[in-house]
Amino acid sequence: MPIRLIGLVSGQAWYPHSMRTRDLWTACCALSFGMAASCNPATPGRCQPAAASQSTPATAEAPASASATASPRTAPVPRWSSAEIEALASQTDPGVWKPKLGEIVRATLEGAVDEELVFPHIGSLRDKLLAAMNDPTWQEKDHRGFSLALWGRYLLSLWSDPRDEALVKRWLEERKDFATAAPAGLTGSTIEEALEKWRDHHFASEGIPKGKPRTSNQVRILARSGDHALAEHDVRYMHWGYATQLVLTKSGDQWGLRIVMHTRTDHFD
Repeated sequence: MPIRLIGLVSGQAWYPHSMRTRDLWTACCALSFGMAASCNPATPGRCQPAAASQSTPATAEAPASASATASPRTAPVPRWSSAEIEALASQTDPGVWKPKLGEIVRATLEGAVDEELVFPHIGSLRDKLLAAMNDPTWQEKDHRGFSLALWGRYLLSLWSDPRDEALVKRWLEERKDFATAAPAGLTGSTIEEALEKWRDHHFASEGIPKGKPRTSNQVRILARSGDHALAEHDVRYMHWGYATQLVLTKSGDQWGLRIVMHTRTDHFD
């Protein structure tokens, strides 16, 4: 897939745009490094291989696409296209949209559909998600203790509509094992500026002040829709690394971080 380089400045950000920047990044590294698989606690059905080291910190944006495989521990889940997901927003018959919405939420949980594919449609599906989470079948827990209602709250937390503040707080308490509210003040006039504030904050908390050399790391914009965005920060050391997903929303003329999720830890041979 072609990658268009907009800019490259040492210590700053580069912006390649491709269908699956994250998949390309991971695939290239798999050829060069021995990597241990690690699981995203947000989507426990998916075990992700570690991503690679990158010599230049980066910010990239990758439009969404669907993953192809389901967890082997569950029944196969349907593949969904962006158009099919969006079509549910206009569907009025609960007997039609509710089971289909449940399939999409389950597919996201099991890792058969990436959050990047679903993310742009969460806003249009918000009312249906809120209604479906009251259904008794959505309250039923699987062998891991997870329910569709819990994962409905996860998707709505990714969107972080101001009207859902109480719901987001509930989900953060439910998943405090890996998710926290973002520190205050990480804002900027652009998404990239807000993400640079995050990088400065993160490395300062690691004892590396702004302007000092940092380990290899990359920030990528995974999905964006209107005033909502989902990004990922990969950090790489010699033999291990980790990934953090970042939820951002725009208020007025400022983008700001809302949620920080530690989604992956990797160990390299």
